[in-house]
Amino acid sequence: MSEPVKSRARGLLFAGLGLAGLLLFAAGLLSAPYLRPWFAQSWFAELWRGAPTDSPFTLEPLPITALPGWQAEDFAGFLSAFTRSCALLSRLPDDRPMGPHAEFGTVAAWRPACAAASSLADATPGRAAITQ
Repeated sequence: MSEPVKSRARGLLFAGLGLAGLLLFAAGLLSAPYLRPWFAQSWFAELWRGAPTDSPFTLEPLPITALPGWQAEDFAGFLSAFTRSCALLSRLPDDRPMGPHAEFGTVAAWRPACAAASSLADATPGRAAITQ
């Protein structure tokens, strides 16, 4: 094939691909009201939408030993990960919410836990840090 023929064939190929892409994009726009992404149809959407006001929701403290399987878990990185999160929280205002639900509390409510975690020795194993 000569160079002009190759160039023209390449141009037609790119034009065809561009047209196919444009048609797929248009089909997506037309079907968008009928299709919802997976996370909009799942528990994820419920989490961010919030619980209905008529549903009872309570948080109660309980010891770590009441959680099933806690002894089998590897808590090696827990303390370092938690203190890194606390370092990020230290830059936030006290009245900032910790999430979309009021039950998650504010930054100020988490400061005592962060202070307790920072007072633990770095050598404290994760399991011992959690049970203190």
